Amino acid sequence: MDLPADPDADPDKSQPSLDTDYDNPEADKPGADPAKPGDKTYHGSLNLIYEKPTPGADENPGAVDIKIKTPSSGAITVTTADGTIVEAEVVTDENGNPVRDDDGNITVRVNPEGVGKTELVIKQEPNGAYTGTTWDLDVTVGANPKIAPAPKLAKKAENLTHPDGPTQPGDRIRYTVTASNGAKGSLWTDVVVTDPLPACLELAGASVGASVGSTGVVGSAGSVRPGSEVSPGSSGATGSRAVPSKIAT
Repeated sequence: MDLPADPDADPDKSQPSLDTDYDNPEADKPGADPAKPGDKTYHGSLNLIYEKPTPGADENPGAVDIKIKTPSSGAITVTTADGTIVEAEVVTDENGNPVRDDDGNITVRVNPEGVGKTELVIKQEPNGAYTGTTWDLDVTVGANPKIAPAPKLAKKAENLTHPDGPTQPGDRIRYTVTASNGAKGSLWTDVVVTDPLPACLELAGASVGASVGSTGVVGSAGSVRPGSEVSPGSSGATGSRAVPSKIAT
């Protein structure tokens, strides 16, 4: 398995990379010796960059071709754990048969759909004298610094004591502030969510916290992926609460 370098790539930009650990295969049959012939699984990592989309294009400019050198004609399947991060498929002819290039390699086209992490599994079934092989790749699609984030904030209050009202002294109120990034492929950095609440409320113990929505918070603090949401919630508080985070899409 190989990821050919792009001869026209900008040397000043980060480039896609593929690293496969062929020294430590796993035997697919429980208890089998991986050093001996048999179906095996190889683990690796694939790093891609989400490029700014071309209007009207069918795929992202950051799409790559993984080349698989195999003499076997065993069936090949490609699956992804999350189709919102990457889509992948074997390049086939009009009859659905894998197309081999001039070097006899089979091509798997991987197209970034969003920023995040997922798993890509490419499996070739055993066939005749050839054993089966599985490549299990951890995929990371990085954000593009040239794509500006689209920050959005939303806030709601819920009366947990009297949901149907009216609100009364002593009621427990939950405030939820949601920070999201709507620009696909971007990273909203140095994010601090501050929520000043009315002075008539007081904090209900250690009730302030943060939860993560769709694709999650990336890194430690300061950025939000597109499509991600970070929601600091509080059940009655005074003053303000700042929750730093990273949000990307």
